[in-house]
Amino acid sequence: MSIAVTVAAAPLTPAATQQRIVLPSDSGEEQVVSSSNSAAATSMFSESTTKLIGENERLRKENMHLNKELSNVKSLCNNIYVLMSNFANCNSSNDQAVKPLDTYGKIL
Repeated sequence: MSIAVTVAAAPLTPAATQQRIVLPSDSGEEQVVSSSNSAAATSMFSESTTKLIGENERLRKENMHLNKELSNVKSLCNNIYVLMSNFANCNSSNDQAVKPLDTYGKIL
């Protein structure tokens, strides 16, 4: 006697199918999210992506501002250097013409 057995493929349950999503964070840990939560994971991913894009733009603006300030300070330092160099050169050439007062000299 032979018995025919029909076997149907069992559908995959949401717990059985898991996908690894690496969320951007400082910890560097992987988050495992089941496919039943894929909408929530996508929402979290897009929300964190939006936050990162916003923070990136803010940091770019701050970087541009700081680069401008740095450029201004470098220019100011260069101007001070040129001024002091000119003063030192002028002083060394006039050194013989104008002598400092000798406070320990003879008083007559």
